[in-house]
Amino acid sequence: MSFPGDELVDAAVTLDREYVLHAAAADVWPWLEQVGKSRGGWYAPGWFERLTPKRFHAARGIDPRWALHVGDVVPDYGPSPFTVAVLDAPRALVHRGGHKGTAFSWALLLTDLPDGRCLLHFRFRISKAGRLMRTVGDAFDHATIALLVAGLRERIR
Repeated sequence: MSFPGDELVDAAVTLDREYVLHAAAADVWPWLEQVGKSRGGWYAPGWFERLTPKRFHAARGIDPRWALHVGDVVPDYGPSPFTVAVLDAPRALVHRGGHKGTAFSWALLLTDLPDGRCLLHFRFRISKAGRLMRTVGDAFDHATIALLVAGLRERIR
């Protein structure tokens, strides 16, 4: 199955994660739109943020200054920032980037479900990946996304 942003990267590896949130896509969207370093942050849950310096704590509310447009650059803690490639509110936010000849895309996709819930699908695609990315990268992606979703759930209540 093809998703928004898949055409941006000829992927060697695709990582998919899905979570059900107890909020409509339109209510989750503003939180996704402000994700990023020096923006809304990365939404770790409160118990985790208490273990980190305050500069790593994420926003607890929506700030309209962090609304996005295609082409906007979103800072990250990794080696390169993200650039907004697809923006289809409240369904698809796709970032793309690259580092040392490797291209990647990161899609945050929302689908409304019955009873006011939505499905949040994270899709990370990378053009080159060795054994380290296929093992450690997958585990790292799972851990960081699980923390982000736990923090997001705290905020959308």
